[in-house]
Amino acid sequence: MSLLNFIQKRLIVFLAAFLVLGCLIDLGKKQAGELRTKQKQDAGTNEKTAKEKPAAQITGGVPQELAGKWCYLSNVQANDGGRMSEICITLNSDGTYEYYGETDSGNPSGSAHSQENDSGRWTATATTITAHSNGGETKNFTLEKRNHPKTGDPMLMIDGDAFVTAYQKTPW
Repeated sequence: MSLLNFIQKRLIVFLAAFLVLGCLIDLGKKQAGELRTKQKQDAGTNEKTAKEKPAAQITGGVPQELAGKWCYLSNVQANDGGRMSEICITLNSDGTYEYYGETDSGNPSGSAHSQENDSGRWTATATTITAHSNGGETKNFTLEKRNHPKTGDPMLMIDGDAFVTAYQKTPW
């Protein structure tokens, strides 16, 4: 089996797994590691709770409607090679986060694989999300809430990349 066939088969299996989870396939642009945030769903969160906390959204609190697991997937194939990136963030309702990013790349000359993990604390406003890594680094990202154009599922646009919910959530 050639390297290209191996990579293609691995990508197909990987993509199928994320389609089952409801994650968005976004052909394109983001490399793993550009985002260092993750989130875990708070089963008790509902729209009423989210609407009761507008001050937190404005001043940089922990908006409960953002709590949950969110995933981004990118698959690019070109010139006998390609790259696939997966990023999942879990934003916990207690203000902590976990991040996982993985990238697989391959071409006729070889292949590479990388993984990244991070955790820490997060806060958000209506237009930004800030990650305070346990490693001491702080990063700010743009934030926008949208619904998926085909499924209606809620998404977080983080620095322009669509992260879809990994759990059943009410649309924004």
